[in-house]
Amino acid sequence: MRNPGFEDGANSPEHWDEWGRDYEHGMVHWVEAPNPDGHGKCIKFDMNAEIAGVNGVAYYSEEIDTSQGTRYRASVRVRTEAPTVKIFFKHYAWFPPLGNEKEGQWRETRRAQINCHGANKEWKTFTQDFHPRRNDAQDPKRTKVELYAYWPPGVVYFDDVVVKRIE
Repeated sequence: MRNPGFEDGANSPEHWDEWGRDYEHGMVHWVEAPNPDGHGKCIKFDMNAEIAGVNGVAYYSEEIDTSQGTRYRASVRVRTEAPTVKIFFKHYAWFPPLGNEKEGQWRETRRAQINCHGANKEWKTFTQDFHPRRNDAQDPKRTKVELYAYWPPGVVYFDDVVVKRIE
């Protein structure tokens, strides 16, 4: 995982979604982490009731090559001031063209998640192991991290998103 603490970048964090694809109506921000226990930069979601109650807000990492490992350990620091928070690890496999399709595509075939309970107004670290691979035709080779929050409306902070291969 590159740029796990969101410190690097010019106009947006490197190796994470570009702001031009921010479909959440400006609800994702790159800010200084709030204290106490905040350090450096972090991602802030600031959701209104309309968005929090319908789709919520999501923010994605770049793809991580998971073709070499078997198990991974993920951790993330979260601080929420109301919203429900989940971290998804979406695993993708390559599918050749089907039917009238001209090109193949990467499709999500599996996912793991962390339910971030108990991070109310304080930074809390959540850790979980996951195993994206299975020996079948839909064996995923890539993974993206999705930071996600939904109802109730309010503010959430994310920092130190780490994914490491473990033996």
